[in-house]
Amino acid sequence: MLGSDGSKIGKLEQVWVDQVNRQPEWASVKTGVLGMRSRLVPMRAAEHRDDTVVVKYTKDEVEQAPEIDPETAGPDDELRLYRHYRQPLPAPPPPQVRNPFAGVVPFYARTAWQEGGAKYDQGASEGRP
Repeated sequence: MLGSDGSKIGKLEQVWVDQVNRQPEWASVKTGVLGMRSRLVPMRAAEHRDDTVVVKYTKDEVEQAPEIDPETAGPDDELRLYRHYRQPLPAPPPPQVRNPFAGVVPFYARTAWQEGGAKYDQGASEGRP
């Protein structure tokens, strides 16, 4: 992974995808002299050039990011990362629209079914209006 200034940041480990828009959101990268530290980097506006990912942050910005374990990270940790990288907070997901009538058979349909079919269906199948 390269920084915006062309410096090598480290080795890309893993990429996390946003659940709502299915776009890469964060990537973990091994940093440091021996690659012993792991940092999260936003993937917004990252570019793929040849076989390298280029992010819009410098190596120093990535190395100074809060050390956060993605497996145990919570909303507060994510907020710290957004602040560190001066990223706008993501839009909240749209509310789940729940159909209160899903799986419910309307009364008229249930009655017609119990009576062996709706009368208008019988007339239509017999060619009558």
